[in-house]
Amino acid sequence: LYGKTVAIEEGFMTLQQLRTQHPSIQFKPVNSTAEALEAVSLGHADAYVGNRVVAQWLIRTLQLSNLVFSGDPELGPAPQHFAIPKEPEWLPLINLVNKAMDSISEEEHRQITQRWLSDGSRNSLSQQRVSLTPSEQEWLLQHQQIRIGVDPAWPPIDFLDKEQNHQGIASEYVKLFEQGLNIDMQYNPELSWNDISARIKNRQIDVLPAIAVTEDRKKHLNFTTPYLQFPYVIFTRNDAPFITDIK
Repeated sequence: LYGKTVAIEEGFMTLQQLRTQHPSIQFKPVNSTAEALEAVSLGHADAYVGNRVVAQWLIRTLQLSNLVFSGDPELGPAPQHFAIPKEPEWLPLINLVNKAMDSISEEEHRQITQRWLSDGSRNSLSQQRVSLTPSEQEWLLQHQQIRIGVDPAWPPIDFLDKEQNHQGIASEYVKLFEQGLNIDMQYNPELSWNDISARIKNRQIDVLPAIAVTEDRKKHLNFTTPYLQFPYVIFTRNDAPFITDIK
């Protein structure tokens, strides 16, 4: 890929990493993963580097049949967490979400991801109430409505459908937490991801349901334990030479 053109999402952590580690690549910043994959498919870029499950979902949905997985960029996985502003008032929510996460069985985790990574049914799971301490119950009584920031266009992990309903793997966990903790998690469907990133810093949003840890984000966010982990890979057209690594 040195000297080649890689389409990649503007503002994504991956673009920052590749620019720093591999400046010999020519980058073509685009607005979304779908745009990046379409640029490769149409020959406007040589490759795309990103989250494997997101790319595979879009390749299937957009019928980009001339794209194939080609190699490993050695960026490692990007575990997804729930993230909450770094304020003392909101610190209890980290422990509450982690406790709710611990109450979900391995089989339930598997069912959630399987529903979104295959063509299976998407019936909701029923979550039992989480066992809480008196202080945790008191905190939740004072924070019954929690504002979440939903990425409108990152399927199948986190996105809004045509009716502006929250969909994706992250939405399943949000529903389970609403049931298990007896809270109401609300979102504004009019916000872009850039809007959401700004509002979480300004304390106008309380929770991000699907976000990777970076050093910059650690400055203003607390993170739960990770609940999703997918590899980052290289995609090219199926008539391109096989690429084994980023160089």
